[in-house]
Amino acid sequence: MIGVEEAVFKIAVWITIVSGALMFVLEPKTPSFVINIGSLIVGIILMGVIALSIRLQNTGEKDDSQIS
Repeated sequence: MIGVEEAVFKIAVWITIVSGALMFVLEPKTPSFVINIGSLIVGIILMGVIALSIRLQNTGEKDDSQIS
């Protein structure tokens, strides 16, 4: 079964890929281009937050197993 983190990460990757592809299609200095840049930034930040969250969870599990 897919975890919440994995599902959100897949959505963030999709947002980033689509926004990155649209950058080559949209005309600069238009409102849609600015919104697209915002979406790209949100996607990248969301991927980083989820990756950091998963990494911290895995680090915590490793530390807990060594203590026992």
